[in-house]
Amino acid sequence: MPAFVGRTEPLARLTAAYQAHAAPGGTVPGWAGLVLVIGEAGIGKTTLLTRFASRVRADGGTVVWGTCWDGDQAPAWWPWTQALRGLLDRDPEVADAAQSELAAIVPELDTHSSVTDADAAARVRVFDAAGQTLARAAGRTPVVVILDDLHSADQSSVELMRFVAHQPQQGALMLIGAYRPYEAPPGVAGSLADLASAAELVPLQGLSAEEVADLVRVIAGEAARGHWPQLVYERSGGHPLYARELCQLLATAGNLTDVPAAVREVIGRRLARLSPECGTLLDAAAVAGVTLLPDVLAEVSGKDTNEIDALAAEAIAGGIFAAASRQDGAVRFAHDLYRETIYAALPLWTCITGSRTPCCVATSVAARSSQPNSPTISLPPSRRPAPHPRWLGLTPPPVPTRHVSPSSRLLATLPGCDPRSPTPANGSPRATLSA
Repeated sequence: MPAFVGRTEPLARLTAAYQAHAAPGGTVPGWAGLVLVIGEAGIGKTTLLTRFASRVRADGGTVVWGTCWDGDQAPAWWPWTQALRGLLDRDPEVADAAQSELAAIVPELDTHSSVTDADAAARVRVFDAAGQTLARAAGRTPVVVILDDLHSADQSSVELMRFVAHQPQQGALMLIGAYRPYEAPPGVAGSLADLASAAELVPLQGLSAEEVADLVRVIAGEAARGHWPQLVYERSGGHPLYARELCQLLATAGNLTDVPAAVREVIGRRLARLSPECGTLLDAAAVAGVTLLPDVLAEVSGKDTNEIDALAAEAIAGGIFAAASRQDGAVRFAHDLYRETIYAALPLWTCITGSRTPCCVATSVAARSSQPNSPTISLPPSRRPAPHPRWLGLTPPPVPTRHVSPSSRLLATLPGCDPRSPTPANGSPRATLSA
């Protein structure tokens, strides 16, 4: 399990909710507590809940855990099967009193009946049997049920959680779910939204600079704390998984400008959920910069602004773009590591849109910069392409010109893109490339 660093406030909120709803003498008797921990992949949901579960067990409570399976072969009710099976194994008396309908969730209880989504009355009986089993167990000792990765759950599992949360309780019961907000399919996403309306929400954000420094010390030792923390924090944005992987990269003498393989995998899974059209737009955006103006996206991609707005909304919903915050409607990559991962995967001799390679995108935008009073493209000495000023909506500061950057050398290998030449081979205007 990854090292536990920070998360003081979320852990305190979970503890307070447990004490209010589940602990003996709590301030909210008669109802189950319901808390949802929300955050993107790798942000630390499971690590937080593991730490919380250890506290509950230390206080004498019972914790049962179910994890959803991200696969087409996962049976219905799977997270509840794990949780209720663990509960029945701990308490034989509760198991002996379990109703036959519970076999729909825990198959070893064995009945010959089956329940389908179309059999609404039978599903309610299953819900009631599960609720009574939990209530019976919670009447003997405080019970916490944790269902992880609910974005991969079947709809019935989410609805069962909502059903139990709305049933009166004589004992001490707390329900906790965790999920990624951008990854649930439409039906499950709707059920999660209904569940969230009745829950206490605990959203997880990135770690602070001080917490990243603590993580660096835990992973790489005290000696690394002097010069790594600020670099890792700026590069990771405080994301625990990204920060941890960057620390391990540095510990093996890697290059901090690289994107670690585990980070690329997480980002790649998120990108794979987007439409091909949105992926094409992100390819062009990765070449152009971090902050992007819709009209320039339209010009480079050959789409109208309405299409760009729709595709940008998809990227925002997927967590790749952050919402526009300026009057000109500019959007930006939510994290620069997203942009770098997309850019690094681009096939340089394959078109982005139509006949537009990365070089052609730069040339297309440069054509606009050749107009009077328009600034030039500046490529700093970095492996990443510099954002063009037109995309950023501002004028760049002067940059020294002592050597040609790696990005300039990369462009120089493409036909018609010699950075030393003020005009490409095809005669179209281009921007000055400086380092």
